[in-house]
Amino acid sequence: AKASFGGGHAGSEASNFAAGVSAQLCGSLCWVPVDVIKERLQVEGQVKTTTQRLSGSLGAIRYIVQHEGFRGLYRAFAIHQLTWAPFNGLYFMVYEKSKRLCIDAGYEDGHDN
Repeated sequence: AKASFGGGHAGSEASNFAAGVSAQLCGSLCWVPVDVIKERLQVEGQVKTTTQRLSGSLGAIRYIVQHEGFRGLYRAFAIHQLTWAPFNGLYFMVYEKSKRLCIDAGYEDGHDN
């Protein structure tokens, strides 16, 4: 991803930021549904509602898909990206810059160049 976003220069800050955001987007495809299910199960019983009780993770998946559609599993996707994409982009950017500074200062360990 870094080479694709950096215009051939894999060490630029913009390419490292883009790689972090891309990693976040890919990871969120799996983690957002897990978080949605976990949070539904955590608040069940704490909020007065007329809906049926969920019977574990698989029951929650079944209930969400039946009543809200597949998109219900990704209900929090946009806010998740607004929260975590900038963080991961900055994290990758700072990590790569720090690593490069350490290598240039002579702290190279022979790995991960």
